Amino acid sequence: MSKNILVIEDDPIICSIYKNAVEKRNFPIEIANTGNDGLAKAEQNRPGLVFLDLHLPDIDGLEVLRKLNGLDPDIPVYIVTAFSEEYLKKLQNISKEGIAFELCKKPISVDKVHTILGNVLGTGESNVEVGHLKLYVAGKSSSAERAIANVKTIINRDFQGNIELEIIDILDSPETAEKHNIIATPALVAPTSHHNHMVIGDMSDHEKIMKFITLK
Repeated sequence: MSKNILVIEDDPIICSIYKNAVEKRNFPIEIANTGNDGLAKAEQNRPGLVFLDLHLPDIDGLEVLRKLNGLDPDIPVYIVTAFSEEYLKKLQNISKEGIAFELCKKPISVDKVHTILGNVLGTGESNVEVGHLKLYVAGKSSSAERAIANVKTIINRDFQGNIELEIIDILDSPETAEKHNIIATPALVAPTSHHNHMVIGDMSDHEKIMKFITLK
């Protein structure tokens, strides 16, 4: 997977947060301040991960998402938005189109960017004993279905189905994601008595998921 990060965002302060976060992890980053510039950059240098704002000065962010999907449906695209009904409702129709995307909760921060980079690009680690998991997804896209299938495969194959898995679509239940501080999707969460442990990404890294899941 490419390690190139593409940020499509017109706010210079937010762009500086991305730049700071990504450069600390020594990944290459390109920043586009318009949707058309972002699409041009993605075509010239295929990114391994895209952070996309919905409100752009030239074209609608959802149209950028459609065109990115047409360019390469396997590019992970994180839409940075508030987890509220007002914003998530706009994403329900595009999810029904079968266009894959993930969500990152506003406001953006260096820690959130690091969490996504670590999990999606394979540099993050977690380990926690669990018997119950919650998988937060965004809609019924191929990306969500892939994450669900990957987790179920591991649970059934390696843990004989002895872990309870709860699937939560935050497009339908934004208040749940807000309440439990889900910063991005897909998010595999292991609730504990102290705080939530979380893995973010398409759940295709079986070794990482195996390390995360340890039955009590």
